[in-house]
Amino acid sequence: MSNIISDIGGVISNVFDTKKMQEWQNYFQQLTMTGDDRLNCYGIDANNIEAEQWFQENIFSKVKKVLGNDRMCSIFGMYTESVKPYIIHSDEYHVKKNNIHGEPFMSWLIPYKVDGKQQNISRASTIVFNETGFDEDKYTITDSLREKYFTHCDQISLNKVSVNKIIHWEPGSLIYWDQRYLHCSGSFNNFRTKEMFVGHTFMPY
Repeated sequence: MSNIISDIGGVISNVFDTKKMQEWQNYFQQLTMTGDDRLNCYGIDANNIEAEQWFQENIFSKVKKVLGNDRMCSIFGMYTESVKPYIIHSDEYHVKKNNIHGEPFMSWLIPYKVDGKQQNISRASTIVFNETGFDEDKYTITDSLREKYFTHCDQISLNKVSVNKIIHWEPGSLIYWDQRYLHCSGSFNNFRTKEMFVGHTFMPY
């Protein structure tokens, strides 16, 4: 970890100019859309040299500066619209999946919009847990927490995790977490979609 980042995850406020994000979205959407039943994605990695250079200059250089670590490298970055909340998972598999010569490091998220508007983003949340796997029952998630944040998660998984941080989205903020740790989206309560810029990183050997 770096001098600034010393915890499993967190949020740094007032990092990015929200007026620039429409330009970011426009650039990403020139690329091929991928995704699944939860996400519509436009991604950039080192295979697209021109786009990767734009991404490094406009977004990732600032991410590295804010997180206080210049050695971290990008696996890929993306603009994405989420139409369903993600269940509990970790991100460390991205290193192996992409044949990266390095160790899983940080994932990051820049909140953008909820239901197509920037002013509504505090409705959305990202939750980071204290665990790296589903080892033993802890029963720390109360019924009230489940109703507010975890209606999309199965009870067996919820029994085995404990909350490290519940991070409500803020305009211009940078949310980060250690890829090894479990995390998920908060439930989509009172909204249908959320948009964000997301990236996964590694630490080269």
